[in-house]
Amino acid sequence: MARRWRDLLWDFTYLCWNLTEYIDGESRIEIDFIERLKPYLLGIRKYFASIPVAEACQLRSGYAISFYLCCWSWYGSKERGWNMTIEQLREWLSIGEGILTRTCDLNTRVIEQARKELTAKASITFGPKAQREGRKTVGWFFEIKDNKPKHNRVAGAIELPETAKHAEAEQFDTRISSAKARWEQATEAQRKKLLSQMDSVASTMAPQNGAEPRKAFLLCLVSLLEPELPLV
Repeated sequence: MARRWRDLLWDFTYLCWNLTEYIDGESRIEIDFIERLKPYLLGIRKYFASIPVAEACQLRSGYAISFYLCCWSWYGSKERGWNMTIEQLREWLSIGEGILTRTCDLNTRVIEQARKELTAKASITFGPKAQREGRKTVGWFFEIKDNKPKHNRVAGAIELPETAKHAEAEQFDTRISSAKARWEQATEAQRKKLLSQMDSVASTMAPQNGAEPRKAFLLCLVSLLEPELPLV
């Protein structure tokens, strides 16, 4: 049932796109709905996920962000998770041919890295369960789990005072602004070079056609430009 409603949601999104008109100079859009869409609109309402934006912005890896969004998408379902074959996973994360060709590499460098980051930073994470045909892994079931991140401090460390916390927050905002300026001032060739150094998921978040870069993309850009500095 959940999958059927999700298919309807994609159909609805496509339909809205074709019925949408942008009002030039007024920063608004108008969408026309026909009467027959009402039951579908009311039905799919409960399948929309609320994403904690502040929490999502702490994630650095594009793979972790993708898993995070998918976890929230399936969080309210009866399945409490989703299935993916190896081929579906590669297509979903835009992992091209010749990259991470071994299943063990997909598991350790993509799935496990994303799981560890969510477990460390997010209120929701997942547990991968391999699906096999004989001894061969052909896919996974990703079970969604509630999570309480552990913010462990090094032995002997002390809590930062409020002034230090504000200074750290200001420094973080400065780094985001610096990354934004770097992107906006870069030439087309320089932008292509930066994107080539990102993983496939992060690069898909790049702004298109002169649009303003969003925070999720800027976080990935900061981690590329200043990998030695922590984001949180």
